[in-house]
Amino acid sequence: MFTAQREAKLFEELYLSFLIIQLLFLLNVISPMFSKFQFKPIAIVYSLYLVVRIGLRIRSLYFLHKLSLDLYNTLWTLSDGLFLTLYIFSEAQSGAHMHELFYPFIIIQSMRFHQQQAWKFSFFVSLCYGLVVLFSGSYTITIMGHLVTVVLFFGTAILISLPLRELAVLRVEKEDMMDALKAKNAELEDLARTDYLTSLSNHQSFHTYIKRLKKLADDQEFSFSVTLIDIDNFKRINDTYGHLAGDHVLKEISQVLKSAIRQTDFAARYGGEEFAIIFPKTEIHTSVVLCERIRSAVESHKFLVDGQCIPVTISLGTATYHGNDPQERILEFIHDVDTLLYQAKHNGKNQVQFKKIIA
Repeated sequence: MFTAQREAKLFEELYLSFLIIQLLFLLNVISPMFSKFQFKPIAIVYSLYLVVRIGLRIRSLYFLHKLSLDLYNTLWTLSDGLFLTLYIFSEAQSGAHMHELFYPFIIIQSMRFHQQQAWKFSFFVSLCYGLVVLFSGSYTITIMGHLVTVVLFFGTAILISLPLRELAVLRVEKEDMMDALKAKNAELEDLARTDYLTSLSNHQSFHTYIKRLKKLADDQEFSFSVTLIDIDNFKRINDTYGHLAGDHVLKEISQVLKSAIRQTDFAARYGGEEFAIIFPKTEIHTSVVLCERIRSAVESHKFLVDGQCIPVTISLGTATYHGNDPQERILEFIHDVDTLLYQAKHNGKNQVQFKKIIA
């Protein structure tokens, strides 16, 4: 995408080319190999100045990657204009009218500074042109001709800067649209990973996360625990109080889970009335303590539906996976945790069943 930074670099490289062309022109003027030699100290000084300027521009563009048009850069640009004016003045002394060199200077500066009122450079060039005319005494153009030249200076800057400003506005609008599109895509991706009812991660996100965690645990040899949770007698809740009450219970339990787990833990709606929690870098004894805290928090929570308190309990199964065990498969491990959950359901519900799967 054509960004503002790429545009600025393009204009800076164009200006660098303009400085190099000026240097080559001056070398042609002062070198006896290419033209009749005439000692012109202004041309020599200007050439030395351009060598320094070109070196600084190359350093700034390709080594420091500095593209900002700050006050320091603006002063250097004005200095370039003054040296150009001195050279045009020196040529005017010998009857050569070279004020046309102001035009490429205005054009390039209008490109570089089109967002910072490029007309100021037209005013600067017009002032320089007026000084050349005033002190050289060799310009035979009429006053009207000088005024036309000044108008052309300003007109050139306007004709260059206006479309560039419009392009800048279009580029900003395009960048805003791209940012909005990225935000929408991120929102859609988040929705694809999130359960719409509970705002927890969904079943797919759970499996994606646990596969990544297993790989990391195998590489770094650490443990993590997984807990599966099922709401006791959830069908009875739906049948007795209605499915809207059941949805309310699911939402409330998801909030209880978020409050009971740690920031490093991962909670998901596993499906239906089942939930799953992953405890990274957690051994079985800590996992059991956390599960008991969750079970107790749900049991003591008041689930109110239309002013009526619904008693809700949960059953939990939890186990620990130790990293770098070639015998353990993640789906088999989750199946073992699921078996522990159903043991909790079979043994009376509202309890935690655990087993250290890997010794």
